[in-house]
Amino acid sequence: MPRKKVHNRKISDACLLLLLVLGSLTWGCTNRYPKTVKIKGQVSYRGEPLKSGLVTFSPVEQGTRRVAYAYITEGGFFQLTSFRSRDGIQPGEYRIAIHAHDRNKPSTRYPRGAPVIPEKYLSAETSGLTATVAEGGSHTLNFNLE
Repeated sequence: MPRKKVHNRKISDACLLLLLVLGSLTWGCTNRYPKTVKIKGQVSYRGEPLKSGLVTFSPVEQGTRRVAYAYITEGGFFQLTSFRSRDGIQPGEYRIAIHAHDRNKPSTRYPRGAPVIPEKYLSAETSGLTATVAEGGSHTLNFNLE
């Protein structure tokens, strides 16, 4: 009879070890970030794509969501980042700012050089650009600045 108890204990130890191994394997698979929606797009000024710059999406309600940003690449393209590279943005309402500067045109007011777009677009409060991001899927947002 004592042998059966030893045998049962070995089985329960093996099961516990198996559960620990399986649990540790799935631990890293959980998503610790809020759900995001993929957003990509293009920014142009007077019909011409910007060559470089930065797009920022600031939540209308401060403190409710994280600010998302994207670098503008050649051709005016961007893809938003919130938590991890190009992961998208949390659903909600946003104000948008776009920064595009010419480093070859020095400016005492702007360390990155003179803006190549109207100054109003440099601030989310004055740009007039907004977006409502719905849950699910992915979206394309294009901005043609005048």
